[in-house]
Amino acid sequence: GQVCTWDVFQNACLILFLNKSDLFYDKIKTTEIRDDSTGRFVDYAGGLCTCRGTSADPCTCGTRERAVDYFLFKFMVRNEQNREIFHHVTCATDRSNIEVVFRACQSVILRDNLIGSGFN
Repeated sequence: GQVCTWDVFQNACLILFLNKSDLFYDKIKTTEIRDDSTGRFVDYAGGLCTCRGTSADPCTCGTRERAVDYFLFKFMVRNEQNREIFHHVTCATDRSNIEVVFRACQSVILRDNLIGSGFN
């Protein structure tokens, strides 16, 4: 979240990569995000993912989406200057996922450079 306040990024949009989604999806099947014993993430109420199958299979219980939304929210609330932030949930070993994310990032960078050059 501190990155949002750095002066060097004052006029830039940010791209947040939530990487290793496969490991995260597997982890939330066995480990609670909320940890009352340590006081970490005590405001999370999503519970464990009850879906069967692998991390590549669709989530039918909604836990993955709630968990990703929770961590995205934790980052976004630190964006006190309301910078434009694009986010992508990624798995670096998933070639098609990385290609989609790469193209989306190219579009954002190109758009900002064109605007910065006076081409609206």
